[in-house]
Amino acid sequence: MTKTVFHRTSLSAALIAAISGVHIAPANAAQAFELEEIMVTATRRAQSVEDIPYNISAVSGDAIANAGVSDLQSLTRMIPGLTSADLGPRASGINSNLIIRGLNTNSSAASSTVPNLTVPLVSTYVDETPMFVNLKLHDIERVEVLRGPQGTLYGSGSMGGTLRLIHRKPDSQETTADVSGKLSFTDDSSEQNYSVDGVFNLPLSEDLALRIGLGYEEVGGFIDASQLATFDANGQPLLASPEDPLNSGLAYHSAEDVDSADLRYLRSSLLWNINDDVEALFTYHRQEENSDDYSVQTTGLNNEHNLAISSPLEREVDLVSVDISADVGFASFSSSTSYYDNESQSLRDGTGFMENVAASPVTYGGFPRVLSSLTESARDRSLTQEFRLVSNGDGDLDWVVGAFYRDQRLGVTMQPQLMHGFAAWADLPGSGAVISDLFGAPGAFDSFADFIMLYNGAPRPSDRSMADYVFGFDREVSFEDLAVFGELTYHITDAWQMTVGMRQFWQDFEQELTQQLPICGPYCSSDGLDPSGTLTVDTAADFEDAIYKFNSSYDLNENTMVYFTWAEGFRHGGANGLAIGDCGLCEADGSLLTFDSDNATNIEAGVKGRLGDTTSYTFSLYNIDWQDVQLDAFTDPGAFPFVINGGDARSRGLELEINTQLTENLSAVVGYGYVDAELRDDFVVERTVGEAGNRLPGVPEHQLSLSLDYFKQLDSGMELHLHLDGFYRDQVTTTVSDKIYDSAIGQVVVDTSQAGFTVLDDFQVWNLSANLSGDRWRAGLFVNNLGNEDGVSGQILDQSQDYNRQYISRPRTVGVSFGYRWE
Repeated sequence: MTKTVFHRTSLSAALIAAISGVHIAPANAAQAFELEEIMVTATRRAQSVEDIPYNISAVSGDAIANAGVSDLQSLTRMIPGLTSADLGPRASGINSNLIIRGLNTNSSAASSTVPNLTVPLVSTYVDETPMFVNLKLHDIERVEVLRGPQGTLYGSGSMGGTLRLIHRKPDSQETTADVSGKLSFTDDSSEQNYSVDGVFNLPLSEDLALRIGLGYEEVGGFIDASQLATFDANGQPLLASPEDPLNSGLAYHSAEDVDSADLRYLRSSLLWNINDDVEALFTYHRQEENSDDYSVQTTGLNNEHNLAISSPLEREVDLVSVDISADVGFASFSSSTSYYDNESQSLRDGTGFMENVAASPVTYGGFPRVLSSLTESARDRSLTQEFRLVSNGDGDLDWVVGAFYRDQRLGVTMQPQLMHGFAAWADLPGSGAVISDLFGAPGAFDSFADFIMLYNGAPRPSDRSMADYVFGFDREVSFEDLAVFGELTYHITDAWQMTVGMRQFWQDFEQELTQQLPICGPYCSSDGLDPSGTLTVDTAADFEDAIYKFNSSYDLNENTMVYFTWAEGFRHGGANGLAIGDCGLCEADGSLLTFDSDNATNIEAGVKGRLGDTTSYTFSLYNIDWQDVQLDAFTDPGAFPFVINGGDARSRGLELEINTQLTENLSAVVGYGYVDAELRDDFVVERTVGEAGNRLPGVPEHQLSLSLDYFKQLDSGMELHLHLDGFYRDQVTTTVSDKIYDSAIGQVVVDTSQAGFTVLDDFQVWNLSANLSGDRWRAGLFVNNLGNEDGVSGQILDQSQDYNRQYISRPRTVGVSFGYRWE
């Protein structure tokens, strides 16, 4: 970070701040002032945003705090062209739903329950660690967003771009403490929201400093549950008509504010200036989350759902990192070592899916009160090491070279899945009537348990150690990534530069899968003999390839730069956990055992600069050709997850970002993005259908964001800050097609519920805040979602229509904030 002193008017200074993403201390028009410029390191060397020949946005930590932003979903509304579905606390930390430049194929709502097999298309970094977590945004130095493929420097999964969260470092020069908090109330909620955060900077010596951040947040629920099943002390569901256990439905109750959540975090970092040339930063970060239920409403209901079982989640995230940097004369050397462990346990309502399965009497014999829950555990662990060497000096050549290694292990266990009360019902005399009639032999099976034992060759449900157990799934994935990379820049003249880059990678992917379907018995087992229906699969794949990049820029004058980029991006392939053979849930051949990497080629041209003394801008046009797109899919029958390669896709569009100083006290940031993203090929793989011209899901054609800030130095010495921000998102589709392939008739048919396809309406959200601050204290009022917009950002369709549900924005929330700083 460097400091430069400018003696200009406040108007010119605010312009420079808007261009470079800086925070200006309050000043009167006649005053000289000192401007602290925030540099970015997206290209692995410190540069001003203005000097980087790419479309990059940088948002300062002060701007994030002033806007009241505390999570990734809110952050996306500040950055033009960055889209993410708002799934609420329960679902937002499971998979990254970040979309840049229209690259997306999966439904955000469908990926809100378990970790995807495909990696995200936008890579996220917490400082120097590649990882995704819905991190509490506090004590942030800046956020950097690089648009377009960033594969040479940031590797697999950065085809759409890269988002970097950079925290503030410890400072060995002064002792400081900052405490802040919020209290707010949300429409349609009887619970309050509140948070308390603190940051403490402690110099331990001239060369050693410690920085600690910690906080707690409680978010009140606003969704009511209209028909939760009622259980007895033994965990069995109560019946609406206990006198008729053969035919009775379930007893239900209601509950309010079921989607409440809380979060706590601790971040400690120790900075050691070993000598004038060597620095080491040690960091430990822990975050714990608890969420009671999803922020979903059943279609047609207002902030209410009819799910039968609550879906609580607990998550623990630990991150340890060591970053060492050294000046070795001709270059700067960096070593980044990190390990994270992201672990969660949850319960999920599986009733809607099981109602579809139970529609066939062969599976559950016409069970009249389907009620199913699924216990899930997920764990993502990763060890990464990256070495970088970045040239020093002011010569004609600049270069970056490095090596990267990652060892990642992911595990997902979905068991036990229970069909509550099924075992007791299956033993009842008369429960075999439906299946007997289906076989044309009335009375052949007195109970459905008789059918399971005699026809399927499986144990009676009541004879199992876990009587209502109907399904189990365990998946273990290991991924190793080794890469070398480099970029070379030649400054042909003071105004003209050219950059070439490459990344060579070697990757290994393995997957082990075990699943059980006890009701199916030997028919669904690997060997055709196991009565518990156990199926085991081991698959592996390895990949080796290289990607390249070319960039050139030219300064037309001191205020205008034009640039051109050709860049490749990639996402690694893998192995599917699918069994091959003749069993009931096996694939006929091995064509789906592995899936290939998908690749993108981006051609981009842009111009960035200043207009007069009051405005900065960035404008870009791009065309991305995306080959062998990966899609998460499900087998038929069984609905087991796997990944397919579809055909090709294309995304093209334009991006415009304007920063302007409207008056001495009023500034604005305006962003607009247009995206035309569609499939380019027809394909049919299992049930999944794609057609050329279909829009890519979750991608708005038009997106607009606006931010206004008004600062006023009051006669009392206090500062008034008024802030307004809003964004508009065009309508989006939820999946790639409204069609599926029906294997029963061997045809492609329109089936929106099984395809999960619908069109979500456009919406806009506005936020307003007013703050007063003195030398040490600050206080404010804020209103989020000023217009109380529903803002449906994801929808899950159910074949029976009874469990169609929508993820909606948090309703209007009004609150107060406070803060105090010691120095």
